[in-house]
Amino acid sequence: MAALTDISFSLPAGTLCAVAGRNGAGKSTLALCVNGTIPHLVRGVFSGEVLVAGRPAGPPRDRAHEVGVVFQDFESHLVSSSGELEVAFPLEHAGLDPRAQRDRVAAALALTGLTGFGDRVPAELSGGEKQRLAIAAAAALEPPVMVLDEPLTDLDPEGKQRVLDVVTRLKRLGHTILLVEHDPAALLAADLLLVLDGGRLAHLGPPGAVFADPARTAALGLPEWAPARVAVALGVAVPYPGLEAVAASLRAAGFGPGTGQDGDAAHPGIHGEGTARPAPPFLEFDGVTSGYPGAPAVLFDVSLTVREGECVALLGQNGSGKTALAKHAVGLIRPRQGTVRVAGRPAAAWGAAALSRLAGYVFQNPDHQIFAESVREEVAFGARNLGLAGAELGERVGAALAAVGLAGREEEDPFALTRGERERLAVASLLAYRPRGIVFDEPTTGLDAAEARTMMDFIRGLNRDGMTVVLITHAMWAAAEYADRVAVVSRGRIVLDGPASEVFARERDLAGLALAPPPAAMLANRLEVGALFADELTGALTRRRRTGA
Repeated sequence: MAALTDISFSLPAGTLCAVAGRNGAGKSTLALCVNGTIPHLVRGVFSGEVLVAGRPAGPPRDRAHEVGVVFQDFESHLVSSSGELEVAFPLEHAGLDPRAQRDRVAAALALTGLTGFGDRVPAELSGGEKQRLAIAAAAALEPPVMVLDEPLTDLDPEGKQRVLDVVTRLKRLGHTILLVEHDPAALLAADLLLVLDGGRLAHLGPPGAVFADPARTAALGLPEWAPARVAVALGVAVPYPGLEAVAASLRAAGFGPGTGQDGDAAHPGIHGEGTARPAPPFLEFDGVTSGYPGAPAVLFDVSLTVREGECVALLGQNGSGKTALAKHAVGLIRPRQGTVRVAGRPAAAWGAAALSRLAGYVFQNPDHQIFAESVREEVAFGARNLGLAGAELGERVGAALAAVGLAGREEEDPFALTRGERERLAVASLLAYRPRGIVFDEPTTGLDAAEARTMMDFIRGLNRDGMTVVLITHAMWAAAEYADRVAVVSRGRIVLDGPASEVFARERDLAGLALAPPPAAMLANRLEVGALFADELTGALTRRRRTGA
């Protein structure tokens, strides 16, 4: 089956073109065609022609000065011992004299906001800084065309904005940019949106024409832009999908704040808020100061309680301490001061095997915990190590695979699965020994819109069945729609903690922490309604206009 079929288009110089579509639609293949990796380095059937500035594309080793590329796994680009050497690396291969190299390195670091990072070790930079360093190295040769494959993956809101700022600066300098992305903010910022569907060109035009039409957005497998969905559901014409424009249109149509209280309920969470008797604590932090072995502390005097059956989202910038905090639940880190209790006992008192039966951890990249040669062996490994065997082990493996939708695929190679399937496989390996709680570290990373929704619905199903869930995420929509509570971590401390409705209403406080509510919640804040996602906001606004409140 062809990855791309009969693709024909042209871009004017200096265009920022976002490339979008479902996973498997052909986006990365298209990117590899632009820089000549396909067909010069990757075998396969290829027909047609790709022209860059009027010349056939590739091979990459000869044309890096014409097309700069940053691949999806941006860390694989980083090979040097300092930021300066990293950016200089392609310049040395191009044969530039030392003085020209120094000028280009300084310019590229300045372009990406990394002035002063020349002596830093790339491995010690944050995710966003590494991404910008990879872009700096690709831009140092000043290629007229830049191809960036999902540069916002794994980044917090501030990191995403900084990368988008770099993209904007590249465009102003005259670069033509192909930006492969799932993030709606990046897609809406583009001059043109190119959508692939099943390897075919499904759309090429302004992004607003697609995102103003929720039905078309869904049909193309793109992430929903919630304000447009609300407006369409209420029968209001959608202007170019800017948040303030949609809010103004809704006010003009009579959906603005009234003189009285509208009476709309806050976001009810998965189980509902305000129950008479709170559930017992499952995970407790009491004055915890902690960090990784041999490194400075990253958590300071943290106190936090996650109750049985709750879904709590941990938000914060990269490096704020979210992952370090959650790893205490499974014994991967022990506190230097204070106490961590799991199910009422200090975590250290359980022992490794007993603690793993209580709490599991799904890593941000499922490939960091998948290693077996078959799906069956992957799921059986942990349960077998905990003493399960024979018919009981087989039953547990079968039930876990059925729960994640992978039944019947027991003999497949785990690494032949899609990213979303590998994530579910990692979950199945935990479900086989039935822990009472699971920590999910960025479960929507690398997934397209439909896959991300499927993953979050699956997590919600586990939670509704009684599983305690800790959700580390940069996906604000996921925290808003699926979490009972939101805790914001900043510089190793809990700075906000409360129901999702209350935390996302504090937009100014979140901005000071380099965070922002999801678009639906931001729209609700402007219309003075307690709502977090599109359907909830639509219902609240409908009641408001009906009652005249």
